[in-house]
This record gives sequence, structure tokens and C-alpha cells, in this order.
Amino acid sequence: MKELPREKILRTGTAEVLSNEELIAVILGKGNLKYNVFKLAKRVWQKYRDNLDAVSLDELALFCNLGKVQAMKLLCAFELGKRIYKPELRIKIKKIQDLLLLHSIREIRLSRKEQIVVVSLNAQNVAIGEDLISLGTVDETLIHPREVFVPAIKTKASSICIVHNHPSGCNEPSEEDLIVKKCLIEASKILKIGIKYFAIVYEDKIRKY
Repeated sequence: MKELPREKILRTGTAEVLSNEELIAVILGKGNLKYNVFKLAKRVWQKYRDNLDAVSLDELALFCNLGKVQAMKLLCAFELGKRIYKPELRIKIKKIQDLLLLHSIREIRLSRKEQIVVVSLNAQNVAIGEDLISLGTVDETLIHPREVFVPAIKTKASSICIVHNHPSGCNEPSEEDLIVKKCLIEASKILKIGIKYFAIVYEDKIRKY
């Protein structure tokens, strides 16, 4: 008996094992009066595989009697994939000020608690991940190299930026900051994941150290 797409995901714990048509079938969830979900998914993929950027809601809804609800599900999935995999829709970190364009960095600027964000970069220095990895008290943050590098390993990052705020408004690294920096540099050498910037964000400014 052929294993169904959802059964494959349950067995393996990942959707990577599915074909493109199977992914579409899972998103659709069900077929219609004319086609079962697998035939419908196959026809959608064959028709629009090279035209995902241009297809409209009305056109997709009419295709094979999909209907607007099913068409909207597919359009949302297509758009999410487009945003994730098109580098031009992400932020390239060419200079340290570019980090201020990231939502997570803007969020921690005025926080009253010290927070640390790891920004993962690909080989082109495009931000592919933003992870809040430590949340401390007003004057204390605990950090471990494992917490810093796990997000980078998961995203297969080429390098990272480590950014934290100073609730006091001070723009100078503390003694603890410098100790942590030395520790993380040693870990980065072992893991072969570069650290592009260590940075402090405060008010509307950012500086490296």
C-alpha cells in the first residue's frame, strides 16, 4: 500500500521527503468533484511550476474548479516560498548600520532588559535568520556558545552577527562582554562559522566592538 504524504511526514518528521506535487496535495488537503487531491496537485504543478510569480487568484481559482479558498491557500504558500528564497527580499548586511534594518534589532534597542540577538548570514551576507537567544535582567545576561551557534547551524549559515543592547545607554562593551566575545571567537574557530560583527545597540545607534 502506497504511503500517503502526511504519513511520510509523520514517519520522518520532515516535509523534505515529499515531492513538489505531494507538498501541494498536503496544502490543498482535499480534492473536488472533478479530481482527487493527488490528481489536482499534479495538474496544478504541471500548469504553474514556471509561472508561480505571475498567477492571479482569479485564474488559479478557475483552474480545475479549484475555487477561491483552495487558490488562496496555494497563493499564500507560493508567496511564502518566494519571500524565503528570493535574496532580494531579504536584507544584505554590507555594513554594521544595516543591522538596524532588521526587525529583531529594532525591537531590542529600547528594551529595559539586556537581550542578545544572533543574526545568521549566508555566503552573500544576506540575513537568513534572526534569533533572540538570551533574555536577562537589567544588569545581567547569561550566554553559552551552544545557544549562539545552534541557530546558525540549523540555517547552515556562513557567518553570524552577535548583537546585544545596553539598557543603561552605555555604548562601551563591559568586561563581561569582552570575556564572552573571546569565548565565542574560540567556538567559531572550532565550528568554522565566522563572526562578522559583535555589536552593541542603544537608542537609535549601533556600534561594533
